[in-house]
Parts: sequence; C-alpha cells; structure tokens
Amino acid sequence: MSACAAGTDNLRVIHITPVSARETSYQLPYSVGVEFSEIQNNRYGEPVAVAIARLSKEDLQESLSGFLEMRGTFRKVKKIPGNLADLILQANLVLSVNSDLTTPQYSVAMDVKLLDQENACLGVYRESADATVKLTVSPFLQDGPYWEDRWLNPVNQVVNLAFEKISRRVEQDLVQNKIRPPTAPVSRARRAQVADVLAEAFRSSTRTDVLTEAVADQAALGVLNIGRSLLETVARERSMSVLQAKAEALWKTDGESTIGILARILWAIDEVWRANAALALGSIGARARDAIPVLIETFPQTRGVKRFPETGRVAGSQRQAILPENCVAFLRSVSLEVREVTPALIRALPELVGLEDCRNYVEADPVIRSTYSLSGRILVFSSVGYTFYAGAYALRRITGQEIGMDRRKWQQWWESRGKNDN
Repeated sequence: MSACAAGTDNLRVIHITPVSARETSYQLPYSVGVEFSEIQNNRYGEPVAVAIARLSKEDLQESLSGFLEMRGTFRKVKKIPGNLADLILQANLVLSVNSDLTTPQYSVAMDVKLLDQENACLGVYRESADATVKLTVSPFLQDGPYWEDRWLNPVNQVVNLAFEKISRRVEQDLVQNKIRPPTAPVSRARRAQVADVLAEAFRSSTRTDVLTEAVADQAALGVLNIGRSLLETVARERSMSVLQAKAEALWKTDGESTIGILARILWAIDEVWRANAALALGSIGARARDAIPVLIETFPQTRGVKRFPETGRVAGSQRQAILPENCVAFLRSVSLEVREVTPALIRALPELVGLEDCRNYVEADPVIRSTYSLSGRILVFSSVGYTFYAGAYALRRITGQEIGMDRRKWQQWWESRGKNDN
C-alpha cells in the first residue's frame, strides 16, 4: 500500500541524521546542489493503523546535503535550491517496509543523476540498502521506544548506507576521469535567475547557513556587495566601538541597503546575529527609523554570562553577542553588589558612569562567586548571568524614548504616536 494513498500529511516524518563512515579520499573540485524530485513510501500489506511514518523530500534534501558535506565528496555543498552550482545531484528514493510486526524488513532504493549547469547528464547511479530488525517492544505503541526501534533507527541506517554507496560511486567516477563538467561561462539570463533565487532565500530564510550562502553568492554575482560586509560584522565582531564604526561607514556608502539588510538579519535564528544587528541599527540612530517596526516585532534579546576576576585572569567565555560598555559596567556593579553609585565610587571605577541608563535593557541574575586553583595560584572571580534586550536598547537609540524591556509597550507607543512622528 502506498503512503500517498493513505494521506501522507497525517504521517509522522522520519528525520534522517546524516552519518558518514569516513571522509573521502577523492574530493570532487566542484560545488553541488542537491534536489529530491520524488519520494515513495511503500508499506506492502501493512495495516493503515500501523502506517504512521514517512520520509520527507525537504528533510532528505537537507540530510543528503549534510552527508555530502560531512564526507567531503564535493568541494562545496550549496544549501539553497536553485542556487548556482557546478553540478546538480538529482535524486529519487523509495522506502519499502513489510508488514511484519515483530521482524520488519526495510529496503531503500535510490536513483541519482549527476547533472551539469545545462542539465546535461554526467552520470547515473542506482544503489539499494536493506535491514531487518527484531522488535522487543509493543507494536501498538506509536512513540518512545517503538518509534525509535520500528522507524527512526532502522530507516536512518538504510538511508545513510544508500547515501554512502552513492557517494563512493561518484568518487570512483572522479578517479576514473568520467566526471568533467563543461567550463562554459554562465549566461546572463541564468545569473539573473540565480540572483532572484538568492534574494528570495535571503528574504525568507531564518537559517544562518542559508543567509551566509545567499549573501556570499550574491556578492560573487556582483549583487548586494554591502550585505557580505554587514553579515561578517554582525557574525564575528566583538567590539561595540568597531561595530558602530562599520555600521556608520556602510550606511554612508548605501543607507537604504544597510538598513534593509540589517532589518532582514533580525529574523535570523542565531540570537547573536539578531542582537548585533539590532546594535548596529541603534548605532545608526534616527536614520534607521524604517527598521523600527521590525525591531518591535522581532525584539531581539540574548542570554550571556559576564565574568569579573577578583584575583588572576579568567579565561574567555563562550561566543556571545556584543554588550555595550555601559551595560558591562552595570553588570560589574552587580558583581560588586553596588547599591548606590557615589562620586567616590566613580573616581575609583570611572567605567560605572552612565550605568543607570542600562538598567532598562539588562536583567541580571544573582552573582556566583567561584574559586579554583591553577598551577598553585588561587583564582577568584564573579559570574553574572544576564539577559540583554538588544531590541529595546536599539529602539531607544533610534527613537530617544525610554520605554524599557516590554515589547508590548513599544508596540503601543508605535501604534499610538511613534509611526506618526516625523
């Protein structure tokens, strides 16, 4: 019985986690895009009540891309469907499972075509993989151990084995000099088509790897050059002053594109990217007014830990978003358990100037003091966990309003007054 006939939308998707037995010794010096054109989930003779699982075209496409990247079969695996790649790996897959409730058998048949940019076929490959599992759990459960033993683990096993076999075949063809794509330049029409694909991926995706690929490849096509600089800035920069300087310089180069791209990054999955993009918009100030609705809707915030040594030096912390200097000073005051900032304290610790401003944008956890020994030295430091409301901080820098960390209050201000202010 075909899963399509039973209504695949009601079936649980089996997620494939790519696992490669080893890295390849024969990497193809080309980039590749992966496409799954057809998926069939066949369960011959199996009762509908047990037919609860299926493979997904989108998940398989991502899994095979991850497998090829892990194995290193190709120089570069493109993540955006329709992007410009040297080769296209076009796959069909059929998963068949018999109806035995205690000793089910699984079979995968995979057909692959390797195409060049003009859709000329460079190779055709067909591989299969099989497995039999003896179940020790109840066949009437649909979750927990049954799901893993009946579906997740054995299907992952056969699909990854099929991936492995296909990869080896492609690599063997490379060694035998059977894969030689033409080197004709990409046509202007094709470049324009790819530029549209990349622009759409940049607008619609929240995955950081897709955003990175979209910006890098747009730059390679001579489109959105400013985007690469902005993405590198929000992804890698750790200094607030450098972030401000770069955002200002890029705004002077192309203000509309700079604000538009930073606003787009606010939708990214990576909270460090979101927070740093908000800070970059805040550093541009009132000129970033067009980004206010997106800042309110996404309202970026980030969690982190700041360590303050009392004796010795403390090793660097994990990757975190940039924190403005006055907010670092605020956390320092928390670690010192400062109740009031007096003139005498400011003379002793000048960095505490202006920390009151950050109480509206940072929530600090209780201080944790730690002591440990290293090479005979006793090291003591204070750790302060925090939540930094980067969106609220940026909105204050752009609008001059002191509304604080409540997104709903910012939304109310924008709807009632802000959008009408000039």
